[in-house]
Amino acid sequence: MRLSAFALIAVVAFPVLSAMPAHAAPPNKVLDRVVAAVKGRPILFSEVRRRAVPLFLQARTAALAADKRPAAETEIVKRLVERMIEDRLIYIDTAERGQMSVAAEEIDQRIAASARQSGLTPADVLREAKNQGMDVQDYRDEIERQLYDGKWLELRIRPKVTASTTLDAERKKRLDELRREIEIEVLP
Repeated sequence: MRLSAFALIAVVAFPVLSAMPAHAAPPNKVLDRVVAAVKGRPILFSEVRRRAVPLFLQARTAALAADKRPAAETEIVKRLVERMIEDRLIYIDTAERGQMSVAAEEIDQRIAASARQSGLTPADVLREAKNQGMDVQDYRDEIERQLYDGKWLELRIRPKVTASTTLDAERKKRLDELRREIEIEVLP
């Protein structure tokens, strides 16, 4: 019998949570929740919320009426969950299959290049990321995701582009194939 990601989390988490002191969390209080799982690996609402902070800040600074913000934020979360699923699929299609990795030095180089292009220092770039709602690790994680995506496009997708197809079309085609191959669960 194969357990779903959610059942597995419950089986593993229950003994741990029940062993926690009573003052750790009020009874019946949800600390986090799973919004999706890719190949049995959960995507937590806290992860989505953390990645959404810069997008929420942009939405709040845009000339958007206050009554339209909740709908805009709901749409941001929906699109971000979809993007996080794609990120996991790309990671599975590349890193887990031993085809590529991203080194810390590559992330540092990307940050340094971004700083040079903007006429800033790497510390300035990280400070700006913080001003946009990201801590240093969140920013480095975002750069790592971009590097994986770029490598995936170059190694797995670009070779499939022909005169009658585009990079975007081949990217979508491969993601659709991965969606059929890999178990994905999305919760409301």
